[in-house]
Amino acid sequence: MLENIGTRMATLKSEEFGIQMSDLPLINLRIDFNNTLALFRSERFRSQFSGHNGKKIPINTHYFTWHGRPSVLLSHLLRNAIVSIESAVSGAVIVEALARNMASRDVLEATKNPFSLRGQGTADCVYNLLPKLIDHDYALMKQNEELWEQNRIFYREVRNPLFHAYEVANNPEAVLNCLEHINDLFVWLNSWHSLENALTGGSEAEDVPELDDLRASQFIVERNFPEESKRVNKDLKILNILQAL
Repeated sequence: MLENIGTRMATLKSEEFGIQMSDLPLINLRIDFNNTLALFRSERFRSQFSGHNGKKIPINTHYFTWHGRPSVLLSHLLRNAIVSIESAVSGAVIVEALARNMASRDVLEATKNPFSLRGQGTADCVYNLLPKLIDHDYALMKQNEELWEQNRIFYREVRNPLFHAYEVANNPEAVLNCLEHINDLFVWLNSWHSLENALTGGSEAEDVPELDDLRASQFIVERNFPEESKRVNKDLKILNILQAL
């Protein structure tokens, strides 16, 4: 069974709730995060959160148009990015274990549940104890002590509250700062788990794509801020354009 894991996370199924978690190609985690980071690096994208004339406007992303509260969207995108790096570390550990003939039931269980390693909090389990299963030198606190200390603060002040009944205020600039920190964590991950080992075919997945004007215009449609009576028609036109892409 262990040899069939490959570059994907283990499949999980809940008999109690009737739901199955399908395998996830690990490279998708990196690509999705890179796209989100590129999105937030675009001033044009971030400006949408300011609304217009004191009123919120629909926020266009690379995947969907958001009509809800901006804070909920910011919380969702940041939370998803955190899940991406945590999942990527777990996946990297099992892939490296397989590549080095170190795979075992204990390693597999640890990647599925890092808390079983009984570290001093989530950050310690994910960024120190999990990589140590492959090589003690891979622990974040040993490779980059400054980044580790910053990550401890990030988990205490951002990640943990976000996962326990708090949400991000309407501040895309602060979310960008958090995403840049997560990007540094991916750089650390790339230092001991190469993209070649993730069987990417030599792609440049570690490079954050530039969000050029042409690409931005495809999903961040220019607005003339029509009168309220015309706003519904304008939004429908935006949706039609996005659906046609």
